[in-house]
Amino acid sequence: MAGNELAAGMELCRKCLVLRGPFFDSHNACERVQRCGCEPRDPRWNAFDYNCAAELCRCCASRVIGCGSKWSVFFCDGCKRDVVAYNGAAGCTVIPIGRHSMMNGVALNTQHARKGSARAAFAHGLSEVVDGIGRLERFHRTQVTRIVSSIDASGPTVPVPQYIDHATRSQPSASAVFAALVLGMGAEASATSGSP
Repeated sequence: MAGNELAAGMELCRKCLVLRGPFFDSHNACERVQRCGCEPRDPRWNAFDYNCAAELCRCCASRVIGCGSKWSVFFCDGCKRDVVAYNGAAGCTVIPIGRHSMMNGVALNTQHARKGSARAAFAHGLSEVVDGIGRLERFHRTQVTRIVSSIDASGPTVPVPQYIDHATRSQPSASAVFAALVLGMGAEASATSGSP
């Protein structure tokens, strides 16, 4: 199910900037309610690594993407193409593509796990991924805050369809948003290369 369709009945919380509301859980064939960060957490849903089925793209913040797995990608298809191309041109992961270290080229080969140098390289790479995800989250919060604060509406939430419509209409060009992401990641951000 496409992200925007999945989140059609959801709202964006103005306080924590997370989507919340009802959705159809296709893994378990049932209706669920995704909670935002302001609400109490439910026990972990079956077939999910964390209780989130829909979130906003970390770059454009104008498309809803599916999530819930440690292998979920942070970006919509259009932004993902730009991130993959940018990382490819850099020859390493500058912008993290997802939550798991292996998605970002950082892994510890079991054959080398006893070597101190391999463990040190893995620890360094993992630290770089975590730092990169932190920078990406700060950029994302800034984007969503900018968009949601420009919506002429009051109340603690904004319906996702209204948010997406406004975000799409008010967004600069895709290349300008991506350039802002690269800038937001910081010129000094060191890249992660794969561990041995």
